[in-house]
Amino acid sequence: MREVLALLRPFMPFGICAAMAALLAYLLARPLDYTTAFLLLAMAFLLVFPLLMRWHYPMMVFSLLTPVNLFFFKGAPPLWMIMLFLSLGISMIERSTGQQKRFISVPQVSAPLVILVLVAFFTAELTGGMGFHALGSDVYGGKKYAFLFAGIACFFALTARQIPPEKADFYMGLFLLSCLPSALSDLAAITPNGLRFIYMIIPASSAGMDDMGNYDNLELGVSRLSGVSFAAISFYMWMLARYGIRGIFLTGRLSRILLFLVSFVLIGMGGYRSFILQAVALFALLFFMERLHRSPLVFIFILAGALLSLAVVPLAHKLPFVIQRGLYFLPLEFNPEAVAEAKASSDWRIDLWTSLLPEVPHHLLLGKGYAITPETFSEMMDNGSLSMSKQVDSTQQSLSLSSDFHNGPLSVILPFGVWGTIAFLWFLGAGFWVLLRNYKSGIPALLILNRFLLVAFLVKCLIFFTVFGALQGDIYLFSAYIGLSIAFNNGVCRLRPVNQLNPNEYHQPIKFKRPLTAAAPLSSAHPS
Repeated sequence: MREVLALLRPFMPFGICAAMAALLAYLLARPLDYTTAFLLLAMAFLLVFPLLMRWHYPMMVFSLLTPVNLFFFKGAPPLWMIMLFLSLGISMIERSTGQQKRFISVPQVSAPLVILVLVAFFTAELTGGMGFHALGSDVYGGKKYAFLFAGIACFFALTARQIPPEKADFYMGLFLLSCLPSALSDLAAITPNGLRFIYMIIPASSAGMDDMGNYDNLELGVSRLSGVSFAAISFYMWMLARYGIRGIFLTGRLSRILLFLVSFVLIGMGGYRSFILQAVALFALLFFMERLHRSPLVFIFILAGALLSLAVVPLAHKLPFVIQRGLYFLPLEFNPEAVAEAKASSDWRIDLWTSLLPEVPHHLLLGKGYAITPETFSEMMDNGSLSMSKQVDSTQQSLSLSSDFHNGPLSVILPFGVWGTIAFLWFLGAGFWVLLRNYKSGIPALLILNRFLLVAFLVKCLIFFTVFGALQGDIYLFSAYIGLSIAFNNGVCRLRPVNQLNPNEYHQPIKFKRPLTAAAPLSSAHPS
């Protein structure tokens, strides 16, 4: 018997491959349903599992801003959510089987996140559960809980290992530049029919859509190119993270300046005021933190701003419609239609927030959660149209009933009460402390990245609390900024004495002559 097995052993891989090929042919011949898609996915997962074991961490970082939805799963979850839990699970398995692969421990940040998970779990249990209607539940709202828990898991997945300092720029590029395919979502109206399958993976935006839902009227300058705006601000942020303002404007490379300015202009093509304010705030804070206000560059920017104002002020009403919509808050003479559209959006939000404020005291001890009963869902459908939403109370509109308040503070305190608010503010405070310590005491080669992460975190907090925010949609970005800083610096850096700081470190990054080891370069940045 052993001799027979020994003879058959060389042919076993061929037999397995033949069986899988026959199963694959059978599945491809069947109509595509969830069962077939699941089996195909399982086969693909088995084939790529060795790659996942080796490259799951960079793949996870790349997926965080990638605009890809897995349409073959019920509910069409985004790719980053699946990759987060896969990477975190593999990291936990690696940690359990080897003592050398440890998570980077920062209890100052992980403690409030654990508390926030507990608050969300108990709130869900007391307010209707975490119903996933896509999976057969009668209760809606489970998707928001999934986004919230995935955003919290993002921190633990990123801090599962240290990112070597010489690879920090590579990982930051993976994180920010992965958003560039978002620009494809605006091209559905001009995409040939043979390529429309792309939008099964990358959801199409409303650009170029008429009243009947057909993509046939894309108009540059009038249609809101939200995907282009997302891609542009990601590229804009990558340039600031990679080079800094000094590296863009003071190195004599005209290509960097042109790319930076073009990306800034494209940010306005989405018509989002929050994106324009975010881009300006990022640039202004980095400008002062790089101490460029003490350099001759400040006079160049003042002169350029004055010349630009002289050119734009008399021609403000001739700018593209979407840019006028995004800049309507400036005291310029814009197109009345663009001003009316933007003002209506602002008035609707202010009216919604004002109507919701009296509900805050009723949800301090027990938040309302995200659960939506079938009766409430039916009411949302009745009030969902624009004509009906103007006739009902703001608190009874569909976005309000589904906890989409378009306001950061309300998205925390109404669903999770005072306990969730305390945990979230604790998390933000601890995250700011981590980012500040790593910026002040990190190794010189990571100065530009640490400074950018600190500024990006502060600007995101500013936008979250003042302009637009949603806890379930934004917490993964907060977790990403903090988690990347911890992964880059191998924890929280210890404060260095003032006399050890080198002023030249603030002018240009150090280039690596050879791969860094874990001991020598990081001696001044041991995790506390």
